[in-house]
Amino acid sequence: MNAKEFWGQVGPEVMREVCAEAGSSYGYFKLLANGHRGASKEFAERFAEAAMRLTGLDLDLRAGREICPCCGQAIQQSK
Repeated sequence: MNAKEFWGQVGPEVMREVCAEAGSSYGYFKLLANGHRGASKEFAERFAEAAMRLTGLDLDLRAGREICPCCGQAIQQSK
């Protein structure tokens, strides 16, 4: 599931735990979930592993994002 769906399902307290386990902040996760930042493949994998360990749910921070075929980074959407 994407970041917003995951966040809505587990709530802010569990999300804070997942962020800490992944080595990130809750504030940065909110930027990712709301599309203001893009996660690298490695960073997304850390979050996915932490989410699976703590909740048993599959989190994909890159779901619904356009990914650059050269570097694997999420492409920022212009507004």
